Amino acid sequence: MKKSHIAACLAAAVLAGSLMAGCGDTQTTQPKSSAGSAEQGASGSLVPALSQDELIAQSSLIIKGTVSEVSDTFQVKPETGGDASSYVDNTVRMEQTLRGQTDADTVTVRVQDDDQASTEDAKLEQGKEYLLFLTASGEDNTYRVTGAMQGAYEVQADGTCVAWDGTKWTLQDAQKAIEQAK
Repeated sequence: MKKSHIAACLAAAVLAGSLMAGCGDTQTTQPKSSAGSAEQGASGSLVPALSQDELIAQSSLIIKGTVSEVSDTFQVKPETGGDASSYVDNTVRMEQTLRGQTDADTVTVRVQDDDQASTEDAKLEQGKEYLLFLTASGEDNTYRVTGAMQGAYEVQADGTCVAWDGTKWTLQDAQKAIEQAK
């Protein structure tokens, strides 16, 4: 009996090791957009990698703006049940609307809080300027970043937009690609 228990444990360990070997970190790279120069990819990501063309197509609002305020963390419990998640609301002062329409001078961009280790959401910082690809959340004037962190590019002083993974896209190329997609 003791030998069969040990054999069963060894078999379970080998099976678990085999399954875990297939779950390693992988790099997924999408083909370049014809209009841009960046490649999108996420290592081990649960969010599908989006090309720049896909970011544009899936975004109801694309803006260049500066984060003027970041709320305190708050909890949202899913309507379908389950554990609550932590979020922050970023007030973004819109400087330029590249796609979509809104009558407001600011929009609210809701992202998961930094304290959640598993979050793949964009991390926006107060005072920084971003090129944001946004999807309406269903709440008035509140948006989510399209493609999680993939839809947030920090705008540099020279107009270069830098993604979370270090890839770059010039603001001019982004504007051209958005215009062509209309």
